[in-house]
Parts: sequence; structure tokens; C-alpha cells
Amino acid sequence: MHILSTAGLRHSPPLRRRLLHSLPRSELITRICRLVLHHRAGSITKLPFTFSEDLIVDVLRSLKLNPDASLSFFKLARKQQQFGAGLKSMAMVVHILSRARNYEETRSYLNEIVGFGRKRGCEVCVVWGELVRVYKEFKFSPTVFDMVLKVYVERGLVKDALYVFDEICRLGRVPSLRSCNGLLSGLVRKGKCDAVVGVYDQMMRIGVVPDVFMCTIMVNAYWRNDGVERAVRYVEEMDGLGFEVNVATYNSLINGYVSMGDVEGAKRVMVLMSEKGLEMNVVTYTLLIKGYCKLLKMNEAEDLMQEMKEKSIVADQHTYGALVDGYCKNKEMDKAVGLKNEMLSSGCTGEAYKVCDQMISEGIKPSVVTYNTLLKGLLREGAFTDMFSLWRLMLKRGVHPNEVGYGTLLDGVFKMGDLDQALELWKEILMRGFRSRVLFDTVYNGLCKLRKMNEACEVLAKMREYGLLAEGELEVGNECSHGAADLAGLAPWNRNLVGAQVIQQSDETSVDPLVAQGTGASWHKVVLSCSNHVSSGAS
Repeated sequence: MHILSTAGLRHSPPLRRRLLHSLPRSELITRICRLVLHHRAGSITKLPFTFSEDLIVDVLRSLKLNPDASLSFFKLARKQQQFGAGLKSMAMVVHILSRARNYEETRSYLNEIVGFGRKRGCEVCVVWGELVRVYKEFKFSPTVFDMVLKVYVERGLVKDALYVFDEICRLGRVPSLRSCNGLLSGLVRKGKCDAVVGVYDQMMRIGVVPDVFMCTIMVNAYWRNDGVERAVRYVEEMDGLGFEVNVATYNSLINGYVSMGDVEGAKRVMVLMSEKGLEMNVVTYTLLIKGYCKLLKMNEAEDLMQEMKEKSIVADQHTYGALVDGYCKNKEMDKAVGLKNEMLSSGCTGEAYKVCDQMISEGIKPSVVTYNTLLKGLLREGAFTDMFSLWRLMLKRGVHPNEVGYGTLLDGVFKMGDLDQALELWKEILMRGFRSRVLFDTVYNGLCKLRKMNEACEVLAKMREYGLLAEGELEVGNECSHGAADLAGLAPWNRNLVGAQVIQQSDETSVDPLVAQGTGASWHKVVLSCSNHVSSGAS
């Protein structure tokens, strides 16, 4: 009887809850860890306790050598509404994940820690102090220090990054070359070139070995802070030490000379590059072209452009932009306009757009042909938003669009998949009296691609009504009623319609939609398959 009553008490829920409530903290942590390690983290919430930062820290301390379990528990804790992760627990997690080489999660949590610190008004020293405390307790992982330095640099917090860099050096650690380059580059971008030199000297003292990227960064810093000649001396020093300075470094020197208006100095660097067997690239030429254009020496700039073409070096938007600026400043708007088609064929639509703006500022009104060319360029690049902006700008400036412009805009709307807007635009086109075969082909092809067969048939009916169907092309009624026919001799637009109908029918038949998109011989197979299906259905 005594045994039975004891068994009853053992399974009594109220008593069990009271016993669990009285669990010592160490036993509670042990139970939580056991559940996590046995992949039963979901059962933890059934235990009678409240999540707190101190409890999370104790559990993570126990699980520190098991990164999967630690991360699983930490994520579970963060889902609890009454709990907000603190700096201590997050610092533990990043060290645990870094030791496991889970750098992606580590980087994510470090970003969160930095954001957390700034949101709570914590100085960088507080965040750093917690990371160091956990490192000393766990005896791992120093990689976290280098990673948090990168986070501060990437966020543009160079002052905090400098603090972290100094503290890493105090710990006797050497930051990675990549982090050092990031810090120096960040300082240059912030205009703190005087600080760059001091930090660079410190890096050399602690044993950082520079690479070509660091050399290039330092050239930028030196010419901005101490003049181009100091940058030249630095390059000579590095060359004397056996460092192979690359094209990017010499380009930085050329940039320094050009910024100072010294084109002759830039040319001397180009000669030096040739002597060392280094090939000049598009950046090299663009910088020198920019220098000549600033001095309005357009003949020399044009000669360099021709030299690029002879060497098969493709000009980019920056090259064209420099020439456009030069022509406009030199009041040579005809030459600026002449670059338009060349820019568009090279994909430099933005610079071509700029030509229009500068033409207007010079009192020259771009024609509808100019706008049509720009619209086509934007359509080709898939820049639909810019295309619509240009269209509105054209109307605002009083330029009346022709059917070429309408056709381009209509093609763009269909490519966006916006049927309603396409149909509205099509109505406007018809109201304005534009009824060319090209426009009808555009709307018809767009409807076929969107599988709007009824609307496509209506367009074909209109084409027949306006006499736009050539002799020998299929009758509209036959196409729309039968849906498939021999495609031999059909115009491309007819094939599109039948192909779209075949694909539509293939959803309910055994015809493979991928085959249905074929051409040539495979088209005949598709039509034959579809025709057989229609015939069997009719029988």
C-alpha cells in the first residue's frame, strides 16, 4: 500500500510541478543542456523557469564546446517574448560560432552586437571589453577581434575601428591584411589621409606585410595629403624593396597628377609603365582623357580615344563622361551629340542621357529622334523606370512622341508584364491615329507572350480590317478557331500566336511546353501533336 501511494505521488502533476519549482539552479541548467543536446529544445519551454540573461549565459557557458546546441538554445531563447538577448550572451555566441568556423553566423551576430551597442548608447570600449572578457574566459576565439574590426570599417565607423585596431595591437595580436586594407581605405574615403600615414606606420611596426592593394591605398593617401611627389617617392621605395607595383598603383599616381592639373606628369607615369612592361587599361586612358578635357585640350583627348580603339580597349561610361564634359565646356555640342549613338551602342545610356541635359542647358533642344534613341537604349538595358521618367520629361518639354517612341514604350510595358497599362497605352496609340504594322506586331507579340489569346485575336482582326495582313498569311478566323495549323510559310508573328495557343493547349494535353517553344522541325512536331489531339477530340 505504501509503495502504491508513493507511485501515485510520483505521478501527481501538482507535486511534480512543486518539485520542479524547487530545482536547484545547477540542476535546472543540467536539464536544459540535456534536452538541447538530445535535440529536444522544444521541451525546454515546459520547464517552470523564466528566461533571463544570467540563465542564458550559464547555459551557453556549459554548451560552449557544442556550437550547434549553443546556437539552437540561443535562438530558442530569443523567440521568448519576455527575453531580450544582452551583450554578454551575444558575445559568448560569436566566440562559440567563430571557433566552429561558422563565420557567416558570426559576422551576422557581430553586426547585431555593433548595432545593439550603438542603439543602447554603449561606447565601442564596452562592446570590445565584453568580447575580450569572453575570450579570456573561453580561451578562444581571437578571430572575432579581426571580424569585429571589419564590421566597424564596413559600417563607416572609422573612429571606432581605430579604437579596435589599437586594442588588437595591445593584446599582441596582428590584424589580417584584409582588415588593415579595409581600415586604411575607410580612412582615405573619410578624408583622414593624415591619420592613414600614422596607422600605416603602426601596421609596419607590428609586422603587417603590405600587398599591392595597400600600396595603392597609400599612394592615394600620400598624394592627397603630402603631394604627388611624395606618392612617387613611396612607389620608388616599394619598388626598391622588391614589391611589384601593379597597374592600379600607377593609375593612382596618374590620378594624383591629373587632379593637380599636371598632364605632363601623368604622361611620365605612362612612360614608366611602358618601361616596366605594364599594359595600360581603360582606367589609365580615362584618367588622362579627363586631364586633357579639364584643360580643354580636346584634340589630345580625341587622339587617346582613337588609340584606345586601335588597341581594342573598350571605353566605359566614365570615358564617355569625361569627353562629354570636355565638349560641353568647350562649346562643341555637335561633337557631344555625335557621341550619343556610340555611347548607346556601348551601353552607356546614362552618359547619353547627360548629353540631352547639357544640350538643353546650352539652349539646344533635343529632337524626338534623340529621345527615341535614348528610350531604345533604356529599354535594351531593362531600365524601365528611367524609360518612363524620360518619356514624361519629353512630354513636359513639349516634344511630341511619334509612333517609334510609342512602340518602344509599348514594348517596355509588355516586357514588364503590365497588361492593364499596356492596353491603356494601346488605346491611346489608336486614338492618336497610329496604325503601322510595327505597332500592331508589338502589341500582338506582347499579348501572345502573356497568353492573352482572345485579345491577340482581336488585334489580328483589326489588322485584317485595316489591311495590314499580307497575302498568304493565315486567316484570323481559322487561327483563332483551330489553334494549330501547318506553320510552313507563316510570318514570325503568326508563329508566335500558334505557339502560344499550342502552349496553352499543352496544359491540358501531353504536349511538352518546352518543345512547344521550339522552331523549325520541332515546330512541325508540336503542330502535328496538337492537331492529332484536336482531331481525336472532335471524333
